[in-house]
Amino acid sequence: MNLTRRKLLTGIAGLTFTGFPGAGYMRWLEPYWLESTSKDLVIPGITSTVRALHLSDFHVSEVVSLKAVEKVIDLGLAQKPDIIFITGDYITWKISDEPNYIRLLKKLADGAPIFACLGNHDGGRWAGSSHGYTDSTAVENMLRLSGIRILVNEADTILINGQTLRIVDLGDMWSGTRNHNSSFSQPRFEGAS
Repeated sequence: MNLTRRKLLTGIAGLTFTGFPGAGYMRWLEPYWLESTSKDLVIPGITSTVRALHLSDFHVSEVVSLKAVEKVIDLGLAQKPDIIFITGDYITWKISDEPNYIRLLKKLADGAPIFACLGNHDGGRWAGSSHGYTDSTAVENMLRLSGIRILVNEADTILINGQTLRIVDLGDMWSGTRNHNSSFSQPRFEGAS
């Protein structure tokens, strides 16, 4: 390929006009754009209302502060959930203030029974190559210290409002931990009112 000065300058101009606004959106706008939706789901065998809160992609980092995550947690807990699910990407880079993050996550655990699964930013080969952890041990420890039940290729059964719910995690594709056979093994049972 023959790279001329004109092609180089055109390419730089294209990156400047498309790359900078995209980076600005990800840095200053998207982390504070909170979205709350409510869905009614019909689940076979569940006959009365179960209020589930699902939070995902906190991405705590230099871009997303613990204060912003606390706002999300408080908004979620105001919905008075019966059960809570948090689904991965708790961090973008290595944890800088683990004690305060544990305190925030404990607010969720104190609010209702809670289950978590890991995301691709929470540890593994890819995360380790981009300022994260090479395995998920640090994030798993933080979640456990918060009182959160982590599922990795596991199933669990819990009693909520007199109804039995089965919770299943299939593992994370990006970290290479996905194991369908293990996920559907016999769950343990927990009771909650």
